[in-house]
Amino acid sequence: MRHRWTRPAGRLCAGSAVLGMVLALGSCGGDGTAAPPPAPMTRTAAPTPADNGVAAESAEQILKDAVAALQRQRSFRLLGALRDGGDMTRMDLRIGDRDLQGRMTLALKGKSVPVDVAVHGRDFYLRGRAIFEQVGGVEAAKLFGDRWLKNPPNTENAAFVGLFTPEALAKDLERMSAKATKGPRTLLNGRGVIGVADSDTVVYVATTGDPLPLRFSTRGEPLDGEGFNLTEFGVPFTVTPPADAIDITKIRRS
Repeated sequence: MRHRWTRPAGRLCAGSAVLGMVLALGSCGGDGTAAPPPAPMTRTAAPTPADNGVAAESAEQILKDAVAALQRQRSFRLLGALRDGGDMTRMDLRIGDRDLQGRMTLALKGKSVPVDVAVHGRDFYLRGRAIFEQVGGVEAAKLFGDRWLKNPPNTENAAFVGLFTPEALAKDLERMSAKATKGPRTLLNGRGVIGVADSDTVVYVATTGDPLPLRFSTRGEPLDGEGFNLTEFGVPFTVTPPADAIDITKIRRS
């Protein structure tokens, strides 16, 4: 599974969407009205759950339990970083079945560039003056400013959202099971977990409460290294389509 965590799948999808929008809008203007920042993400406290017994199971059974637990979830928060060569893509995203919102920091032209992203239904929204400048130049940054750009439904949007849905991650766990081995128990952000690994990837499964996968990382990485954590399972969130977003389909027709 190394290809999922070490190749910049999410970055490539987001980057190509940005490039397509900037190129499409390069000869058009916007009023540059600033949109409000995304709502802050909040953590919810919970009582310490009891030991769930998965540490005594085989690696294959642990993964089956993790798949079942993950498939019961409708949303979660994903926080972490993935590397492509020397470049690091950082993500802080809320993810549901069809909606997504948050921020990514992409490595473009030697700089770390933040970009806000949101997906509602089949529409993809993107905002970031710095990334417009990196991809389309100073003029693009002036034209679009802090406005959201709306990209219509397409395969790139679907692929981006589909990378990290509960269903997609559950399928990755299923693919690991044939060659998985069980590692030692440890703590992840104060919660007990046990590592299960194949030749490329380690998933850390909770040993208390629901046996949810709490972290995915490349094998050999420390707990605070490359990879991403899953938290705040089941916490509802709402993506409200930006009212003043620039619809690139209308720009193209003008």
